Order: sequence, then structure tokens, then C-alpha cells
Amino acid sequence: MMVELSASRDPGACVAVTDIGTNTVMTLVLRPTSRGLVYDAEWVATTRLGEGLRSNRRLSEAACERTLTALRTQRSLLEKRQAHGVALCVATSAVRDAVNAEPFLRACAEILGGDPVVLSGAEEARWTFRGASSDVRAETMVLEVDIGGGSTEISCGRAGADCDVAESVDVGCLRVTERFALHEPAPPARVKQARRYVREMLAPCFRILSAAPVSIGIEQLVCTGGSATTYAAMMRRLTVFERQKIHGFHGDRASLASTLDHLLSLDCAGRSRLPGVPADRAGVLPAGLLILDEILRELEMAEFRVSIRGLRYGLALGLATAECPAIRSW
Repeated sequence: MMVELSASRDPGACVAVTDIGTNTVMTLVLRPTSRGLVYDAEWVATTRLGEGLRSNRRLSEAACERTLTALRTQRSLLEKRQAHGVALCVATSAVRDAVNAEPFLRACAEILGGDPVVLSGAEEARWTFRGASSDVRAETMVLEVDIGGGSTEISCGRAGADCDVAESVDVGCLRVTERFALHEPAPPARVKQARRYVREMLAPCFRILSAAPVSIGIEQLVCTGGSATTYAAMMRRLTVFERQKIHGFHGDRASLASTLDHLLSLDCAGRSRLPGVPADRAGVLPAGLLILDEILRELEMAEFRVSIRGLRYGLALGLATAECPAIRSW
């Protein structure tokens, strides 16, 4: 999808969006061409900002420092790659929930040159829907599922329009991994407990979705987030991350369930030896796929599509058209 820059933007400026998530820090860069904005670069660092957050609702000093280091690195890489541009940075679940987020956000602002925007769960769901549905045929009824480290966003609507349902639930791959120790081989009883917990957490969202007329006739379920893209890389047996082979991957619940069972029988070292599974994703991958499996089960959907266009892409579209204000330019 090509995007026309707003008249208020410098047509030569790149558009960069950084997402400070519970599990990762990621920066997406789109560059201007004669046809509009196209993909330029992307950097991902696993920093586990939300590590241990469940126990005391506090960001740890070590997790904050890892995240700040990633921000410094990604800003440096961005400015070396692009001479000038506009940038936006958002923070999501871990920062939303932490009682000591303010000092961390001030430190982020010093590095970034502007204050990160803390998105509400509904805002996160809406912008993720914008990105994930951006290359779906207009008017197609889309259900979007984004499984993050600290939360899962579920949104529904017609492609090419704003979503009609935008919900966020505090159940993510890092939270579930920590709560049920799914980073290690998990016995059936513990997996059953994790499944019950996920279903209970998601139940209010499913009730809202079932009551919404827009949910009738869903034509496509689109999944975004690291769990979904890693699963696609596994199934493609990729040794390196290849965007074009991951984007648009079609999965089915039967294969997902079989893969999940296998992952749950392995330790992190065993998982990371599988094609497509980075070592820093191996610990939380089973929990992410378990959440997706429960969503497919509840909605009685057998298939899904993986997209690399999630929150950051949606925000980049908004930044390019001046719907989102930049936090800095250079």
C-alpha cells in the first residue's frame, strides 16, 4: 500500500515509529518515494520491560536500562540511515500498568527528544487494526488479533474504515509465561490451568464481540505480533527473518495446535534449535500461540492470516497523513 504524505509534511522526510512494548522495543521506518511511502528499515530488540511486573506492578531498574539502551541504539541507527524525518514513539501495556512509569518515561524523552505517547488499550487496538487491514480488500469484514507481551488486542470492522470493536485484554505471552512457567517443559495440568486462565481473561471481550452486529460474517482473521510472525517463520522453516515470506502466511488451527504441543514439550534451548525461532523468543512463544489457539477455539475459526503490518504500521500511516502528531523531527 502506498501512502500520500500530508501537505504539512516535508515530502523528503522519512516516517519512523518506535513501539516500547512489554517484551520488545521496535522501530519501523518508511521512506518517501515518487509513489508514496514504502518500507525502508526495521529494528527489534527484546528487552523484557514487563519482566516481573505482575508481582508488584513496578518496572525493574534492569528492565528499564535494557529498554533505554535499545532506544539509544535504534535512534542512532535511524539518524545514520535517514538524513531527516519525523518520528513518533508510543508505549503500551507494561507502561500503562506500571506504578513507577513516570521516571522511565522521562528518561525515554531525554533519549528520543520528545515524550513517548502512552496508548490506551483501545487506542492500541484501533491503530493495530488500521495497520493490519491496510492491504485487505476494502469492505472485507476483518477480525484482527494482536498478541503482545503484556496484552492482547482484538478489533473488528471493515477494511478501509475505522474498526467498530476495539478491545484490549491484559493477557500476553510474557505475562502468561511468567504466571504458569511456560518457559520450561509444561505438564498437561499446568497447560490446562493456563488455558482456563486465558479463557477467563478473554471472556468479557468475547461477550462484547458476540453482541456487536459487525462481528457477523467475519471473512478474515488477521494476526499480528511476534508470536504470529515467529509461528509463520517456523512453518516456513526460515533461518533468517524474511518479511515477504512471513507477510500473508495462512495458518490453520490443526497445525497450530500440533506445533504448540511440541513446543510445550521442549525447553528453551530445544525450541531455539527449531527453524524460525530466535533464542530471545523461545521462552514466550508457547504462551503466545496458546492465546491464539484459545481465540480460534472460542470463535470456531479454523484459519488465520499473519501480517507484519500491525501497530507501528498503522501509526506510520497516521503520522504520514498528520492524523498523529510527531514527537520530534530532525
